[in-house]
Amino acid sequence: DGSFALVADARGNAVRRVDLDGGRVSTVAGSGEWDLIDGPGSSAAFASPAGLAVAPDGSFALVADTENDAVRRVALTGNNAVTTVAGRYREVLLEGPADGPGAEARMWHPTGVTISPDGAWAYVADAGNHAVRRVDLRDPAYLVTTIAGTGLRGADDSKPKARAATFHHPSAVALLPGEHGDFLAVADAANGLVRIVDLADCPGPGRTECWVTTAAGSGEEGGYADGVGPEARFELPGAVRAAPGAEEGDVVLMVADTGNNRLRRVDIPAEALRALREARERRAA
Repeated sequence: DGSFALVADARGNAVRRVDLDGGRVSTVAGSGEWDLIDGPGSSAAFASPAGLAVAPDGSFALVADTENDAVRRVALTGNNAVTTVAGRYREVLLEGPADGPGAEARMWHPTGVTISPDGAWAYVADAGNHAVRRVDLRDPAYLVTTIAGTGLRGADDSKPKARAATFHHPSAVALLPGEHGDFLAVADAANGLVRIVDLADCPGPGRTECWVTTAAGSGEEGGYADGVGPEARFELPGAVRAAPGAEEGDVVLMVADTGNNRLRRVDIPAEALRALREARERRAA
């Protein structure tokens, strides 16, 4: 309802609540210990949680529990019970992400998460595995699927004969708003890029390879520059949020450009999104 904000307190190993009217801060979940413990919020434990997302109905939050290599669920009612949705502490497949039911899936330092408007899906920036993962929140077993990224470092966009795109420590994800919810923005931190994943072009079943394009950034190491598309340069973009633009159909991305100590704005016009859809239709023809 806009009355409070939730914060992933990485050093405090906790999820905190900030009441926006008065600024009162309270702990929702996390004892402060560096551990993976499910249970009531006051006794649960996290290990450097880096990002979170609140469900559309406000009943729970998902937390990217980075050092635990897991995604956790925090109830926002009752005793704020914490459960592990996907991943397992210190059991990482170094050769890449492992899909499957949440208890069997493996992540490596997830740092960002977002939830679809209907509450059916979660999307996770799996930084250590250089991949974007999807969690089925309708499934009691929380099936996890890799939708983009091979597990290897790189900055390749999808191509007709090589759909598999690559990332380098993707740090955050955000679904585009409204009618553009079939696209996912990714802050591809170590590449210095902002990428777009087409969620409506993901061949399956099983592990998918959603179509990926670059919206902004040159991919050159470091630096700062404003400009259009590849003219822009970022340094470790660490967070991204999406909102409607001033004109109908436009989208604005707000990017935390961590290495440049700046908040950047990426304007995506409706025409550019329409072009992505038209390209999708041509690929399907």
